[in-house]
Amino acid sequence: MKKYGLFVLLLVWTFMMTACGEEGTTFEAVVLEIRDGSYYLVEPVAGSLELSSADRIVVYTGDLSSADAWPSEGEAEVGDVIEITYSGEIMETDPAQLGEVYRVKVVEKAAD
Repeated sequence: MKKYGLFVLLLVWTFMMTACGEEGTTFEAVVLEIRDGSYYLVEPVAGSLELSSADRIVVYTGDLSSADAWPSEGEAEVGDVIEITYSGEIMETDPAQLGEVYRVKVVEKAAD
């Protein structure tokens, strides 16, 4: 009976870890600077948990395919609000850096 319970627990844990790894953590931020076309300096929006870790974060998008990085909205510009999906890791550098970035999406274009 103990083996059966351990097996079920292990199976549930495996499914949970698989689901968490695919979705990532998401937050919104304002683009402050664009660096070399593959780095973005952003400021997390008010109320986001990431803002409690850092007020400026470098987002590296060089490894993303164009479909993942900029789905249908086009690339971000300074002042745009973007939604960033990443591994959940924030490196304590100055400015801070994210772990693996999965997706970046423009959610609000800057006012002209």
